[in-house]
Amino acid sequence: MKSGASFGKVMISTPTLDVTGLTDYASEALSVGKRVVTPVKGEVCMQFIRCGKRECRCVRGELHGPYYYHVWRDGAKVRKVYVRSENVDYVRACCDAYREFSQALTDVRSTRRELTKNIMKTWRRGKPMMRAAAR
Repeated sequence: MKSGASFGKVMISTPTLDVTGLTDYASEALSVGKRVVTPVKGEVCMQFIRCGKRECRCVRGELHGPYYYHVWRDGAKVRKVYVRSENVDYVRACCDAYREFSQALTDVRSTRRELTKNIMKTWRRGKPMMRAAAR
C-alpha cells in the first residue's frame, strides 16, 4: 500500500513498510546460539591485572587474568565494563553487528551523495536546453 503527499501539481508517493514477520527474520539473522544480537558500540578487550597485594605473584610479573572488558568511547571518555567469560562471544557478536551496521550506513550515505551529485549534474546540463526549448 502506498501513501503520498501532494505539493502543488507534484505527487510524491511514499511506500508503507510491512513489518509482519520482520522480528522472525531479525532473530534468525542476528542470533548467537539462542540469543538475539543487539548491535552495541565498542569492542571486547582482554586484559591482565595486578591486584596490588605485596606478596602476590603479580608483583613478580605473573599477572591475573585474562579478564574481558567491553570498551567504548562516550564522547571524550572511554568507558569499560567487565564481561563474564561465558558472555564474551555474545558481546563480540553484538560489537561486530554494530560495526557492520555502521559500515552499511556509511556505504548508503556515500551512494546517496553520488546519486545526488549525478542528478544535479544532469539537471544543470538539462536546464539550458529547457530554456532554449521554451523560446
